[in-house]
Amino acid sequence: MRRYLELEASLSQCVDAAHSDVLSRLRTVEHGIQDTLGHQNDYFRCLIQSARLEGKKNDDLLILRLNELKKTVMAQGVTTATDSLAFKSRFNALDAKLLLLDGQVAAIRSEQLEFQAKIAADLLSLSTQIGDLVDYIRGGDAKKGEGSSSRPQPPPFNVQGQGSGGNPGEGSGPTAIRLTDIADRIREDDRRQMEAERERERQRRIRRLSSGSHRRRRGH
Repeated sequence: MRRYLELEASLSQCVDAAHSDVLSRLRTVEHGIQDTLGHQNDYFRCLIQSARLEGKKNDDLLILRLNELKKTVMAQGVTTATDSLAFKSRFNALDAKLLLLDGQVAAIRSEQLEFQAKIAADLLSLSTQIGDLVDYIRGGDAKKGEGSSSRPQPPPFNVQGQGSGGNPGEGSGPTAIRLTDIADRIREDDRRQMEAERERERQRRIRRLSSGSHRRRRGH
């Protein structure tokens, strides 16, 4: 009975150690994914900020040229209808360019808002999925009398990563992180550790039995 209690205590310690290791690995995975998403968000924020600054610079340059044109025309004076039409045509062309740039800046701002919303949704989904996976593994570890093969498989969790190029929402190809694969690898490591611990316990029992038998023979 004492040996059974020792074995049970040893297995309980192994399960507790494996449980702590699982939680540590999950936290490492979560932090890594959050860092990756944060870097992507910073990259696109810098890209959008650069585009906005470039657009503003072009706007200022066009306005400066337009003002110079107005000053030139006012200084020279438009005396013919042809000159007046040419000025009007050029002015309209510049105005059209300004409107086009305004539209591009508005589109970039809209894409930035959509990308930030997607990042927030991905982080929320990731936190929920990791929480569900932790609850699942905790529930499985609580059943100490059952083998790892008898545990039900959790639903697959996928987190779609963002590509490094192109517009927000588009990439060279999504990178899927399957949390079930991580759980399977962790569970397999736990199973091997428990088997190794059982083997070490069996060898210790054999040595104790051999030692006891040897002492009894010497006593006779």
